[in-house]
Amino acid sequence: MLNNIEQIALFELTNAMNPEEAYNAWNVLNLGDNNRTLLVCLPDYWKSVYPDAIKNIIKNSNGAVSPYFESDKIYFFQQKLIEEMYDHGNEYQFPLDYSIMFDSNFSSYVHKFVSGVPLNQIELSFIEMLDSLLRNDTRFDYFFYLIENYWYTKKLEIQSDELANQHKIKQYMNMVSFEMFKNIDADKYKETGKVEYKIDENEARILTDSLFNKIYNDKSSELMKICKQIHNDNMLFLIGILKIRYSSKKSANNKICQFLDYTNEVIGSYLARETYIAFEYFQNPKALRILEPINNGIKRNKLKDLISNIAWDFAVPRVMELFIKEKWEGRFFIPFFLTFDEGLKFVLNLYKTKGIIINQNTGQMIPFRSDNGFDVFIDAGVKYDFEKYASKEQSDIRLKLRMGHVSSNYKIIEEELEEILKCT
Repeated sequence: MLNNIEQIALFELTNAMNPEEAYNAWNVLNLGDNNRTLLVCLPDYWKSVYPDAIKNIIKNSNGAVSPYFESDKIYFFQQKLIEEMYDHGNEYQFPLDYSIMFDSNFSSYVHKFVSGVPLNQIELSFIEMLDSLLRNDTRFDYFFYLIENYWYTKKLEIQSDELANQHKIKQYMNMVSFEMFKNIDADKYKETGKVEYKIDENEARILTDSLFNKIYNDKSSELMKICKQIHNDNMLFLIGILKIRYSSKKSANNKICQFLDYTNEVIGSYLARETYIAFEYFQNPKALRILEPINNGIKRNKLKDLISNIAWDFAVPRVMELFIKEKWEGRFFIPFFLTFDEGLKFVLNLYKTKGIIINQNTGQMIPFRSDNGFDVFIDAGVKYDFEKYASKEQSDIRLKLRMGHVSSNYKIIEEELEEILKCT
C-alpha cells in the first residue's frame, strides 16, 4: 500500500485538471525522494501527445486498439526532465515510444499473411487493420506474445520434451513472420497498394535467432519472472472471484468485502484494477464475457488451463506498465494493445488509467484512476473497514504472504483450484 506522502499526492493527482495542479502534487510526491516518474492525464491540458497516425488507427480500429491511458492529454514529470525543461523552455522536445502490442490471436493472422495464405482465407478485420497500420507507419512489438509463449513452453517441458520442442518450432516460425511483418515497406504500400518486404526470410531468421536464443538461454531473465508472478497473481484473482460468485448468494457489496478478505488471506496483494473489475463482475457476471467458458461441472485440468489462459489476458495492463517503467526506445513509453477478442477488449476498457507513478529505485508502480481509491465502493454503499485495510500493518501482512507464494512457486494455486472445484 501507499505511505502517507504517496496517499496525499495521489489524492491531489486524481483531482488534478491542469499541469499546475499536477505539479503541486508532484512536489508533494518528491518530498524526500526525487527518483520517481509520473505520467498523468490532465483534462484541461491543451496538448495531445498522440501523433495523428495513432489517432487514425484508434479511430478506424473498431475498438481493436485500446490505449492504456484514459486520454491523449498526458503530462510527464521526472526530475531530470524538469531540469532540462528549465534549461530549454517549455517547448523542449523528447522522444516517445508509441509501439502497439498485440495478443497471440492477432499473431496467428500475421503468420498466415506472411506465409502467403490467400487473402480470402484471412479475416477481413485483419486485412483492414493491416492496411491501417501500414498507411500510418505504425511501430509495434510482439513481446507480450513472447512472454505468454515462453511460459507455455515451460509448462509443456514438464509434460514432454517433444511437445515443448514442437511448440518452440512453431513459436520460432511465428517470430520469423513477425520480423518480416515489421519490415514491410510502408512507403511502397502507400504508393502501390502492394506488400513488399525490406528484408528477406534469411535476414528475418538472423534477427529471430538473436532474440530467440536470448529468451531461452537466459534462464535468470528477471522480466520473465516478474511477468509470471503477475500471471500467478491473476490466476489467484480469477479463482477468488469465481469461488465467491459460485459459493455465495450475497449481494455484490458483500461479495466485494469477501474478495478484499481473500486478498488479505490468499492472494497477498491489493490489486486495485482487478478489485474494481471484481466489483463489476459481482454486480453483473454476464458482462465479463471473457469468463463465459468457465461454467458448472467443468473438469479440473480444463478449468486450470482456462483460468491460466484468461489470466494472461488480465495480465496485459500489468505488462504494459512494465514497459512504461523500462521506457524502451523513447524517453517514455505510451502503451496500446491490439486484439480482436471482444472479452479482452471489454476488460482493457473497463479500467481506464488516469496516471501512473513509478519509483525508479524500488521499481514500484502505482497506477491510478480519476476517482479516489476506495471511493467507488464507498459511494456504492459497501460497508468495510477500508482504513484498516490500507494500513501499513495489513499491507505488511499481505506482502509477507505474497513473498511466501513466490518462494513456494505459488503452490497455493493448486490448493485453491481444489477449493473452486467444490463450488463449480
